[in-house]
Amino acid sequence: MSVATSNGYPVLCRVCGDRASGFHYGVHACEGCKGFFRRSIQHNVKYRICNKGDECLIMRINRNRCQYCRLKKCLSVGMSKDAVRLGRCPKKCKPQGTPVPSPPRSPHGDNQSNPEDSQMRMEQLILSIHEAQKKTSWDGGILGRWNENIQNKAYFDSNNNSALKSTVLLEVITNNFTPSITKIITFAKMIPGFTSLHKDDQVTLLKSASLEVLLVRISHWLNVKDDQFIFAKYKQMFSIVDFKGTPMYEIACDVLDFAAKFKAMQLTNCEVALFTCVILLSSDRAGLMLPHHVEELQLQVVAALQSQILLNHPLDRAVFPRLMTKLSDIRQFSVVNSDKMLNVFDGHQPS
Repeated sequence: MSVATSNGYPVLCRVCGDRASGFHYGVHACEGCKGFFRRSIQHNVKYRICNKGDECLIMRINRNRCQYCRLKKCLSVGMSKDAVRLGRCPKKCKPQGTPVPSPPRSPHGDNQSNPEDSQMRMEQLILSIHEAQKKTSWDGGILGRWNENIQNKAYFDSNNNSALKSTVLLEVITNNFTPSITKIITFAKMIPGFTSLHKDDQVTLLKSASLEVLLVRISHWLNVKDDQFIFAKYKQMFSIVDFKGTPMYEIACDVLDFAAKFKAMQLTNCEVALFTCVILLSSDRAGLMLPHHVEELQLQVVAALQSQILLNHPLDRAVFPRLMTKLSDIRQFSVVNSDKMLNVFDGHQPS
């Protein structure tokens, strides 16, 4: 049994995205997640700690795979331990159903398989892209070298020398640009269907989109406030002023401006991964041999992105359209700053 509302949309389980059977322990949930949470709390089960960094993406097709992350997800979406113990929950207002995106129609009008099969393929696509993001994230290795480089250069010297800051920032950016692009290439090759595209089209897409994807990845990692920024996993604060005197200053201003707006959308890692796939799989790139093949893949990813956003942001239906409007801003950033980046590298060879 599933719950639907007067608007005709099904109510989805806040834990795994399956159709909810009712309002259980403080949230709308399916029978599977309802029973799992009840058993976990009533028996005080201590699950084995996740060996994947507590970052498992819980969906219908894999919800039994990592019990540790599933329980963590139950709690994070609002399931109440007290509700299990008391046997009831406070009444809630009538739920707003979540529209489930229809499977994308092929540009050729091909017939679609049944909805159950389409939903399963969508979930498998989401899991694959989420895993690709985890394996190629712009994090530990590069940011670790960033931190080490700064310390070796006495960046946090008590004199707080601005010239030294500018030198170090420029050096770290130029030294880590190529490894960052390499990670993006690896990520693209892990997107289901990408390597089946025409070889020349794979190259065209990567050349056109790499700077755009890098902008999104950096923006997701940065916390920006009042022209100051800090990397999400580090304590050091930097300022846009630190870029003055370097050829990166104008680029950095554009990055921070975009990052502040992008971070305000509060996207999950999975949503960012899917969004970068949408950027990569743009069928309007100049020079594509078979743009319709690219479009078919992009339609699948767009539907998957929409489904995740509707599930994760049930109270704000404007998140998805707002995010899609960012595509033109990202394209404009690339147009304006591509040549500037080349000038940076022409004038500063990495050590």
